[in-house]
Amino acid sequence: MSADWTFKVPSNVSMEQAATTSVAFLTAGLQLFSKFGLGLEGTIAEPIEKGSQSILVWGGASTVGQALVQLASRAGYVGWTQRMQLWYQP
Repeated sequence: MSADWTFKVPSNVSMEQAATTSVAFLTAGLQLFSKFGLGLEGTIAEPIEKGSQSILVWGGASTVGQALVQLASRAGYVGWTQRMQLWYQP
């Protein structure tokens, strides 16, 4: 695996936590910036003009959704999320 897709695990994070987090962020990064996903312009290293474009993340409260919003924001995008409210009537 390329070093571009690896993370340094801080000493205060367990291997289990690191594995979960890295899966979410790798999934989000691939979906946002790779040619197999949306292929958006800008990266964390070279962001677009801050706030010049928006992105809607459906399911932003999920682990991957939160990672999508964070990565998009770091790349210069304004992140919007949508939530679904469930109504239960017995």
